[in-house]
Amino acid sequence: MKKVSLFALLGMVCVDASAVEFRQYASVKLTAPVYSKTEIKQKINITDWYSMMQYQEEATEKFDMETTNGLSIAYGVQLSDARIELEYNQYFDDSMVKESDVSIQNYALFANAYYDIKTNSPFTPYVGLGLGYNMQKIKTDSESEKLHALSWKLAAGVGWQVSDMITLDIGYRFVNYGSAEYTESYLEYPYEYSYTADINNIAHELTLGARVSF
Repeated sequence: MKKVSLFALLGMVCVDASAVEFRQYASVKLTAPVYSKTEIKQKINITDWYSMMQYQEEATEKFDMETTNGLSIAYGVQLSDARIELEYNQYFDDSMVKESDVSIQNYALFANAYYDIKTNSPFTPYVGLGLGYNMQKIKTDSESEKLHALSWKLAAGVGWQVSDMITLDIGYRFVNYGSAEYTESYLEYPYEYSYTADINNIAHELTLGARVSF
């Protein structure tokens, strides 16, 4: 009797394990800007070596940005109603900071997690979040600098399963590319200047793409 019960229990476990959906997929998405801005916190320290006096100025400015379209590619795994994936994101061109000569290019790598809301139809809404690493390439008329920051994002959308392998995807995402610090020091005797800028970019974007399961 005990053997029969044990075999029955093992059979139930096997059935439950096989019922869990496990599929790999690759996705590609185009991103279109809705609204983007950058916040720059500036701090200037001035040392007068002649009088041995120090001066400090601080300012915070927010600028709208002209952001280009972008592309994201990802590899992921579907586990029943959940998906986890690794995504690389890049824009086709530099984003221009309005009212300045500064342009910014973001190269981001995210680890994303999504929850699919089943509807017993070909349409599946989803919500998700991501954490990642971002490299910002900041350029002016005279120089360029590469900065690094931790990033995060929130996403929501709808998948339309058009076949067993292909799902079309339309969505929205909010991306915070993190806070990156730029520093510069130079001497014009008797004055020594130390400049620090904390740069934070955010973007609201629409996405359109497809997932291919295998």
